[in-house]
Amino acid sequence: MSRLSCFGVLLRTSIVLYLFLKCSEAQLPEVIMNLTASEITTSSVFLNWIEPLGNISFYRVEWTGGTDISGSNNTIGTSVNVTALTAGVQYLFTVTAVAGDNTTVGQNETISKYTKPAIIRNLMFTEITTSSVSLNWTEPKGNRSFYRVEWTGGNINGSQNTIGTSVNVTALTAGVQYLFTVTAVAGDNTTVGQNETISKYTKPAIIRNLMFTEITTSSVSLNWTEPKGNRSFYRVEWTGGNINGSQNTIGTSVNVTALTAGVQYLFTVTAVAGDNTTVGQNETISKYTKPAIIRNLMFTEITTSSVSLNWTEPKGNRSFYRVEWTGGNISGSQNTIGTSVNVTALTAGVQYLFTVTAVAGDNTTVGQNETLSKYTKPEVIRNLTVSEITTSSVSLSWIEPLGNRSFYRVEWTGGSRDMNTTTNETAYNVTELTAGVKYTFKVSAVAGDNITKGNAQEKALFTSKPFHWNGLNIFSEVEPCNDYVNICV
Repeated sequence: MSRLSCFGVLLRTSIVLYLFLKCSEAQLPEVIMNLTASEITTSSVFLNWIEPLGNISFYRVEWTGGTDISGSNNTIGTSVNVTALTAGVQYLFTVTAVAGDNTTVGQNETISKYTKPAIIRNLMFTEITTSSVSLNWTEPKGNRSFYRVEWTGGNINGSQNTIGTSVNVTALTAGVQYLFTVTAVAGDNTTVGQNETISKYTKPAIIRNLMFTEITTSSVSLNWTEPKGNRSFYRVEWTGGNINGSQNTIGTSVNVTALTAGVQYLFTVTAVAGDNTTVGQNETISKYTKPAIIRNLMFTEITTSSVSLNWTEPKGNRSFYRVEWTGGNISGSQNTIGTSVNVTALTAGVQYLFTVTAVAGDNTTVGQNETLSKYTKPEVIRNLTVSEITTSSVSLSWIEPLGNRSFYRVEWTGGSRDMNTTTNETAYNVTELTAGVKYTFKVSAVAGDNITKGNAQEKALFTSKPFHWNGLNIFSEVEPCNDYVNICV
């Protein structure tokens, strides 16, 4: 064959091979269009696409993710749900159209997507204060990049990211209810799992300026300034003696009643949040109720320099009794644990006001006092003297006693009747007496109440007998007249 003939054969062969290759190339499936991922869960991704131009036999779906996960699935439709995936993991999904020979494939289309992270577990509070809440949880199954913590409450909205399984949320308002949401976020910072929520009140703040406004034998009134932040109500509790009590109030004052007199009570006031459970730090104050008034105060003995008092103990409790007295230029005080006292070193004939008060165990809180007024006895007069005696009169004089007195009482007995009179002087002439009769004269100082008198000084003597003319220029005493017949012998 000539060289020209060989060249012609070679050219025809090349053309046939080119046409064959061109025909073979025309059989490759086209690339799929609009590959999208939807309905993403923690363990599945739903893929969807538009079929390519031309013919295909089926689609090969392949995926890889993590370090040891890969899979493949064939489908004749234009969608597939890829399952059994791991939560929070990034997967690369590849979809390729395959020709009828099950071998020839077109150009693939890829899409990358994270599965949703799983929900966190065991979300709980570990510490709650007036301005912060500490949260703790167990990491979810699968993967995640970080956790997004969000909170709302009052007029506050906040968010914080953390890679750990705990967080301390600060700058909160006391006594406010907050809703905390914790969500696991995948590595694309966009794909999030189902969130877990928990609600909690911050602790209310401590109340301020707790004080007493009124104290009686059976009640205590408390007052305070509301705490900063919010609260629902206040819980007031008290203990003392054999009493324990509690009372709730929405105001900033309370009157605690039905208490026992003279008993120490510890009062606790706590702000309570809206859940009726979360409480702030309590504020405490201690106080004694007033002891009750003593009963049956009386005098048991009165002298010129002392007064003995006795009384019945009051109902309830007391620590001791304070006895106080004032009179003249003297004032004094004495404490006693008993129900009687002897007040000494007083001045004779002076009016004293005695006050007895029950005192509680703090040595400060006192009950209503009971008062009683009394004069001490005046001293006995001095040097009672008879200065003149007649048949019908006796003149008495004396020196005033030490101390005070209001007046003097002069008493005399003898004859047929007892008599008495009063005088402001230190001398008195007793008249209208019977001649020759023995009289007993008593003089005592009387105090300003006209009742209390000192011991009497007394004198006993006869009045003079009358004299009779005997004709010898001699006057002689005669027998007293017979009062009955009124005849003188």
